[in-house]
Amino acid sequence: MKGRSVGLGASMLALAALGWGGVQIHRSVERLDASLDSQWIQVEDQLAGRHDLLPRLVPVARAHAGDDPKVFEELAAARTRYLRAPAAQRPAEARRVDVAFAELLLFAERYPDLEADQHFRDLRHEVAAAQDRIELERGRYNEQVALRNERIRRLPWRFFTGGRELRAFYDLPAEPAFDPGLDAGT
Repeated sequence: MKGRSVGLGASMLALAALGWGGVQIHRSVERLDASLDSQWIQVEDQLAGRHDLLPRLVPVARAHAGDDPKVFEELAAARTRYLRAPAAQRPAEARRVDVAFAELLLFAERYPDLEADQHFRDLRHEVAAAQDRIELERGRYNEQVALRNERIRRLPWRFFTGGRELRAFYDLPAEPAFDPGLDAGT
């Protein structure tokens, strides 16, 4: 009888330890999610800074290049989709805005008068600075995503994460790398 109660006590202790460990893992995932959400806010702050350049950049481009509706409409549509997207889809939509923004700057290369415009060159420098800040925050965000996703795939974490989905990385667009064109001549 004594051995049975010791075995029952040991089983109860093991279950309590497992439950406590599960609670700690769940809390840890909650902290990772909160940290990840906070880091995404940093990315969005930088994206907003770049988006704020659009009302100044587009009129300058239109003044020299005329209305090429495709480039301007694609950028506006990508930005609208991004702003309306649920939080989980924002990294993917941000990539689409990146592509549209790059297309606008590549579009400008076809117009020498636009490339020579000092106001446009100043704005291009501001875009380059914004891109650098976005890249920095994107890297930090992706580090957090990698840590969180790696943990919730592992045992025993997988059992205590409540079926959480993997988070999406904010990767660079599949198109060739975007360089705002800041060479030594500008």
